[in-house]
Amino acid sequence: MHWLTGAKRLKKCGMSVEDIKKYVDLCLEGDSTIEERHEMIQKQKEAVLAQLEEVKLMVAELITNKDEHYRDIIK
Repeated sequence: MHWLTGAKRLKKCGMSVEDIKKYVDLCLEGDSTIEERHEMIQKQKEAVLAQLEEVKLMVAELITNKDEHYRDIIK
């Protein structure tokens, strides 16, 4: 059950099914793969943080501008 939950969470973070399989395989190999697993998690973390920044920019630029545009029209 823990494996499935972990895999679902990694998928929600945008990790590919291929990378999730690789990660699980590395986990099954044991402690000798800890550094490689850590690198995979760091890489995914960086990708998610980059996506978060993109979304923040979209909100700041596009959505805020549209909101102000419609507020001006309503006034």
